[in-house]
Amino acid sequence: MFRRFVAAIMIGALAVTTGCGLHNPFTSKAEPVTYESVAQSELSPEQKVDKLVANMSDADKVGQLLMIGIHGTTLNDDAKFMLNEYRVGGIILFDRNMESKDQVKTLITDINKAGKSAGLTPLFLGIDQEGGAVARMDDKLIKVPPAEEVGKMPVEQAVSLAKQSGAELKDLGFNINFAPVADLGLTYGRSFSTNPDEVVRYAGAVGKAYDEAGLCYSYKHFPGIGKTDVDLHADTSIVPVSKETLLSEDTKVFIDLIKQSKPNTYTIMVSHAMYPQIDPDHPASLSKA
Repeated sequence: MFRRFVAAIMIGALAVTTGCGLHNPFTSKAEPVTYESVAQSELSPEQKVDKLVANMSDADKVGQLLMIGIHGTTLNDDAKFMLNEYRVGGIILFDRNMESKDQVKTLITDINKAGKSAGLTPLFLGIDQEGGAVARMDDKLIKVPPAEEVGKMPVEQAVSLAKQSGAELKDLGFNINFAPVADLGLTYGRSFSTNPDEVVRYAGAVGKAYDEAGLCYSYKHFPGIGKTDVDLHADTSIVPVSKETLLSEDTKVFIDLIKQSKPNTYTIMVSHAMYPQIDPDHPASLSKA
């Protein structure tokens, strides 16, 4: 499963930027391996990843597992240092980084140029643009209602809204949106429904719309945080439900979405909650179980 996740990350990056050459130690004439040549090859996603990873240093391999935040609305020296020193795989922007559309476009352009200059694998440029309570620069971008309201619309209207928002984010330079929420009955109207089948229907349709707009997307927060009552960014929550309940309700949404979603177009965001009936010692994000 992890291998396929890495494949999705790497192949997603290939679609963003091409042309950065790497030395290939496995050819007799030291032919350069470019992202473009690998992306257009007939290799499987796993083989493409292997070919790229074979040319990476250990630092680059570790860096591919990291997505960082930065400060400021321009690419300052601290951000450049992070790109060069830690070889990160992506950057996520928040409101602190976003003032206007033109400014965001310039910032992302500069980030990509700096990443390419540092010899990095093409970066993921991410944003949390769920709509409702979780929306960036909401006074200047397409206003997306909370998922709870979207879940009451005809699904075709939800798709149209997601395509418009996705196209706008793509135009700004983003290539992954950390949405849609696949949780049941999350607070602040962040869930499409409390009904697993309805969440699958809307989250699946919205995710597909993001893909058609040219964005990677992310179902969140596996295995489900709808039964939590705290902000998981600020505190650790214990989800005190049985494994059977979790699997038949919250986690069922993710299982169904994975079955129906196009491979290599999405990621799964894992929650920080603890599920003691599955693992009493670790939050989900740190749990092998």
